[in-house]
Amino acid sequence: MEQINAHSISIEEVVKAFNSSIDTGLTETKMSANLEKYGRNELIKEKGKTALDIFLGQFKDFLIYLLIFAIIISVIIGAWEASQPGASAWSSEYTDAVVILAILIVNAILGFYQEYKAEKSLESLKKLAPHFAKVRREGIVKEISVEEVVPGDIVLIEEGDKFPADVRLTKQFSLYVDEAILTGESQPVKKQLDIVDEKMILADRTNLGYMNTIITRGNGEGIVIGTGMKTEIGKIAGKLQEEVIEPSPFQKEVNRFGKQLGIIIIIICGAVFLVEVVLIIVTEGFVFTEQNIEEIITAFEIAISLAVSAVPEGLIVVITVVMSIGMRKMANRNALVRKLTAVETLGRVNVICSDKTGTLTKNEMTVVKLYVDDKELTIEGVGYNINGNILKSDKSIVNNDDLKRFLEVCMFCNNSHVSLVDQKSGDLTVVGDPTEISMKVVALKENIDQSFNKLDEIPFNSDRKMMTVIGKKDRKIIAYIKGAPDVLMMNASKVLLNGEVKPIDISKEKIIKQNEEFAKNALRVLGVAYKELDSDYDINEVEKDFTYLGLVGIIDPARDEVKDSIIEARKAGIRTIMITGDHKITAIAIAHQIG
Repeated sequence: MEQINAHSISIEEVVKAFNSSIDTGLTETKMSANLEKYGRNELIKEKGKTALDIFLGQFKDFLIYLLIFAIIISVIIGAWEASQPGASAWSSEYTDAVVILAILIVNAILGFYQEYKAEKSLESLKKLAPHFAKVRREGIVKEISVEEVVPGDIVLIEEGDKFPADVRLTKQFSLYVDEAILTGESQPVKKQLDIVDEKMILADRTNLGYMNTIITRGNGEGIVIGTGMKTEIGKIAGKLQEEVIEPSPFQKEVNRFGKQLGIIIIIICGAVFLVEVVLIIVTEGFVFTEQNIEEIITAFEIAISLAVSAVPEGLIVVITVVMSIGMRKMANRNALVRKLTAVETLGRVNVICSDKTGTLTKNEMTVVKLYVDDKELTIEGVGYNINGNILKSDKSIVNNDDLKRFLEVCMFCNNSHVSLVDQKSGDLTVVGDPTEISMKVVALKENIDQSFNKLDEIPFNSDRKMMTVIGKKDRKIIAYIKGAPDVLMMNASKVLLNGEVKPIDISKEKIIKQNEEFAKNALRVLGVAYKELDSDYDINEVEKDFTYLGLVGIIDPARDEVKDSIIEARKAGIRTIMITGDHKITAIAIAHQIG
């Protein structure tokens, strides 16, 4: 792979380094050469355990070794006893050996069954549906399997796509990317094409797109600079596979117990044998007749038999059964445990460190507050679900024309795609920017009429800090506007209050104060406005002298079950620590919400 810092050099230099072309992409010959040189665009999967590996793994335990030792000794003693004149061919020692062997096999089968099921479940989880990438090769746009993407390819991406590899962006149009899987940040990142400093951290390399991150808004193109294990995701996968798996605390303790037990057994049996030998010498002297030798052999046999009987063959089965029950209970709670010994390790937890985004929170931006008609309203429901009402401070349901116009802005000044999956549960399928999705969801809670003929759009950019969509609604041409509250305040001349349009000065101080209040509670705040237009409107005059409607307060909410889980953890003596890259104020607000 070319060792270049693609983010800190020009697009032309990157294209030249890969011998490609922005306009035509790679030739088939160059593509084939790159595929052979760099390999397929896939992550190297860690070799899974075979059934034999899992079965043999059941015998890797010091207590098991003690039992195997007991079997061997029992067989040796049994063979010696059977060889004596007049002795039976089948010794009781053989019976002991068979019983212990049966216990070992039953234990191995039980452990194998549980771990093999867990391994197969993990394999099924890893089988993700294959996806495709759009690339330009020899001037023609083709859709190919992601695995066939090579460095130097020109890829085309749009809203809802995942980057098929690491790319240096060559074109972008209002491009926003969700990079939460790499950075943990729930807010989409605005992409641009300019060179950034070579020492910039991964999250600040805004001219790059990373494999498996999702485009939430806009579209663009880029040249592939890294595939497979050479991508940022690939580097993480490689580090995880290099990790040496240490024995669990439980395995260490069992092995320590087994060794201590083995030493104690050897000492006691050695002592018993020595006492017997001393008694023989004391009573019969140092004359080693055939009878004395037989007595010493008998003493040795007694000591060995004592050692075999002291090995707790039932203990290992009891441990396996108890842990299997624990494994099954975890499975019933939708927690897949890969190894039996991990179940016991869970009981030793005294600190839980948890990521915030997507773990403690839903990673689903949610509108929780509105400010309409100089009143603060609360939104019921969490995440991408249309169940819930819009309530006043006295918990009564709001339903008026001002709110309807407000929610029309949320619905139509919006490029996300939201579809209802189940009317009863209120669940949705969504594609797009999480903030826009949240605004459309709150509009759907009130069943806003979706008939709208879009005529024009002035997209959001970082200079204007606002977005406008123009269209026909109820036979009127209306501009729906959303953006930074302070920017909208500067351009608004009127405000809608209780069905009447009034000068903005009446509400300006209240809106500013409410904006600050929302921000203190870690809400992301957007202003909402509208403007009725004539049929011959001037696009350059649309975002002036419009009517302010109010504010939207949005947050990535805590999961419903998290608060109770933290209380349970605290009762169990477990500390909980939240890890996040968010601003301190946001983190503290979420921490207070979840206790």
